[in-house]
Amino acid sequence: MDILILNVLNLLRGERSLSGAIHILKGKRSAQTIQDISLYNLEKWAAALKLHSYTDINKIGVHLYNRELIVDQGKQTLVTNKGKEIINKAAPLLDNINFQGRKYEWNNEAENFWRRLSLLIQTVSYVKAGQYQFIPVLSEYQDKNIVKQLLRSHSAEQIVSELEPWLYHILNQYDEKDAHIFVDRLSGYNYHGATLKQLAAKEGGELAVYLKFRSMLHFFLENQHQAPGIFHQLFPLQSKDKALTKTAIETRFLVNKGYAKEEIAAVRSLKTSTIEDHLVELAMYDNNFPYQAYIEANVLDRILKMINAYDKVDGLKQIREKLNREIDYFEIRLAMALKYNWKEGDYAAKNTE
Repeated sequence: MDILILNVLNLLRGERSLSGAIHILKGKRSAQTIQDISLYNLEKWAAALKLHSYTDINKIGVHLYNRELIVDQGKQTLVTNKGKEIINKAAPLLDNINFQGRKYEWNNEAENFWRRLSLLIQTVSYVKAGQYQFIPVLSEYQDKNIVKQLLRSHSAEQIVSELEPWLYHILNQYDEKDAHIFVDRLSGYNYHGATLKQLAAKEGGELAVYLKFRSMLHFFLENQHQAPGIFHQLFPLQSKDKALTKTAIETRFLVNKGYAKEEIAAVRSLKTSTIEDHLVELAMYDNNFPYQAYIEANVLDRILKMINAYDKVDGLKQIREKLNREIDYFEIRLAMALKYNWKEGDYAAKNTE
């Protein structure tokens, strides 16, 4: 996974530390991380290593320093020429893989989908073989409960007949070798699915196998509108509230009452800057957030146009400089959070409502 860290550091252009890059790859829910993901267009790689421990990732960081692939310059971490050579060699994979980290890894959607689908397939396989006692591949209570409920309302044959054509349709869009990365991970009656490390040893390349597998999960979710009804019982749409911190949800209660940020700070006995962090979080995850109460339409439009006009912006301070210091940092952060939330074209649609 060292190439992922190198790649993100390179995209950060030496303006953040190794810790900053790791926070992005881990999907840390801090105002700074959220801001950086938007500012440096890192939505693709956000939370890409969410399932990896900080301990393991930090070991990789030490390894990168020892190999002289990265160096610190003050508080920033730069990729050396030696490190850039490695990134360039990996570019065909990194550039062409349809990885959607912010969309499907950030809130655990891809992992939830994989856990439930793999458990369902294993369970159906045993039931069809007349075996009802087995060790499940995964043991999350909620996942087991959802699969049990599905089997109470559908026979194993019904599940196979509905789910198999959709799975086949999706996998058929990959070449056979890549499709087997997904299929070989599945467990069934008297068969244990392969781990990513086992597949990497066979296919050659842990990073390639990892990214291809996760991107396939993303592609399944991207095409869930074509999925049969069973899929939606297995994987109901997630509420964006799951992405919000508890304290931001408490702030939203006062936002929906029409309180100004200073009033919210007073009621909650918190600093105004803390409430601003909550508002940025709400702007990112709550599609019903009344952002108009905290930023004027012409100011929002001006910030977004400026950001979209530049391929390279160096940070909040530089954005504010380009706006002639006429707009405060909170408004810039809020605009960036809204940009992060909205899909392309949503802003125009919202302004015609």
